[in-house]
Parts: sequence; structure tokens; C-alpha cells
Amino acid sequence: MIYILGVSYLIVFTLAYSVFDYGYITDIIHSLRGQLLLVTLAFAVLLLIKSRVFGLITLAISMIAVSIHFIPQPLFDVDKKVHTLHTKQVNLRYSNQQIAQHLTRLNQEAWDLLVLFEFSDQHRELFASVKPEYTRFGYKEIEGFPMGIGVVSKYPIIYRQVVHIDSPKSGYAHLKLLVNEKILNVVAVHPPSPRTQALWHRRNKVLAQVSLLLNDLEEPWLVVGDLNTVPWSNYIAINQGKWCYTALGHYHSWTATKKGPSALMGLPIDHCVTSPDINIHTLQVTPFVGSDHLLLEHSLSF
Repeated sequence: MIYILGVSYLIVFTLAYSVFDYGYITDIIHSLRGQLLLVTLAFAVLLLIKSRVFGLITLAISMIAVSIHFIPQPLFDVDKKVHTLHTKQVNLRYSNQQIAQHLTRLNQEAWDLLVLFEFSDQHRELFASVKPEYTRFGYKEIEGFPMGIGVVSKYPIIYRQVVHIDSPKSGYAHLKLLVNEKILNVVAVHPPSPRTQALWHRRNKVLAQVSLLLNDLEEPWLVVGDLNTVPWSNYIAINQGKWCYTALGHYHSWTATKKGPSALMGLPIDHCVTSPDINIHTLQVTPFVGSDHLLLEHSLSF
């Protein structure tokens, strides 16, 4: 029995850190690192019952791994630069019945940039009522809100590009904001959810194309989006710059079910990533009624 428990412990632990990467299936399993590490704790307790030495060793390893994964260790930048940007971003969920209430509240709050995902064209007029003095992306687009993306900006949008990849529903929006005579690139992206292997490949392709775009940008850039993957995935593609996830240490932004503690049932798939010359000062993740995603709010300077 001790050998069975030991082998099971080793298999689950290696899956958590994707020691053996075989593509789609292992990537999906690998995204559940936190949950898998909790499973190793259970195996370690069983091992402790059978063998004090092996049990204590595996228990110590699992407790350290779980602590590193779940306990936030914020590493926010202290120095503030000249230009600041206060951003809110959220995946509304198309089926959300509270859109009017949310937009009314957001209209009353202070922020510089609002990025909405899964925004339906049927709420076009409500979208126009949010900070009417601000500029926006989505409202005046011929095709409505490209890929469900809507953006409201305190600063002028001087460049806008929609890039479709393999499908009208797949791609990204590239905007340039003029922030006090300084250009800031904003890339809003919501690749497909990897519910199938085909969608998984398309998600990876979108993220790879965004990475290529970032390599060509000379001005500061900010990527915001529901990337439908975790930051430790081997297929995240966007390897340059600073991640808000790293700055905060750990957060979850999506939960598959409301049963059980959300921190244990959730995954961090909504992200902000900045170029190295941008400083990340604050990050908050808060509930958003009617959506299975949480709202990310962050302040940056460059």
C-alpha cells in the first residue's frame, strides 16, 4: 500500500508541475495546479499513517508547494512614474442580467480605462451612456463590438485595429491611447476557451500572435483580457513584460462552480500584462454579480 500511495503522490505532483507535457490534456490538467497540490496533501497524510518518515517528507513538500501557490506575496512597484492609468476590466458574461445596473455603477466610479469582454451589441445604448465625455471602442464599429470587446477611455484613442485569427470570433483589438502626449498601446484579447482540442489550438495561436505584436512595439504596452489560461501554462506564449498575477502573488478570477471555497475552486485566467517600463502599483480582484468572472482593477504608471 505504501508503494501505491507513494507512486500516486508522485504522479499527481508531476502533473501539477507538468513535468511531462503531452499537449492538450496535460495542459488542462496542469492548469489545476492548486487543486492537484491539495490532493498531494491528502496522499501525504495517508503516507504519514503508513510511514512516519515518508509521510513527513511528502507532507513538508506539499505544504511548502501549497503555501507558495496560494499565499499572496505582493511585489508591487513602489516608484511612481509621470503618467498614471487606473484600469478596470471584466468578462461580463453574455447571459448577465445585471448589465444595466453594472454600467450605471461604473459610470459613477472613477477610472481612466474600462475594458469589457463578452459585451453584447444589444446593450449598445447603455454602453454609450458610460462616461459620455470619454472616447470609446466598439460603439461606432460597423460590426458592433468585435469579439465582444468594448473599451471606454478617458484618453483619446488615436489608433484602432481589429485582428481576426481563423474566425470572426477569435483575435484581438489593438488600440493606442494618447496619455498626456505619451503613446500607450493597449491590446484587448479574449481567445477561445479550450473546451476542445481545436479551440485549444486556436487559443494558443491567438496568444502567440499577440506575443509577436508585442515584440514589434516600441512604445509602452498593456495587455488586458480573459486569456482562458493560467500564467504557469507552458502555452501562455506572452513571456515578455510584467504580469499582474506575479505582482500580487496569487489570485483567482474565474470559478467553474459556486460550490466550495471560491479560492480553491477558481483559476486565474483574467490578466493584465505590461511592458517592462511600466510599474504596477495596485491590483484588486472583486466579485461581479451575474458573471462567473471577477473584476480586475489595477493602477499603473509609465
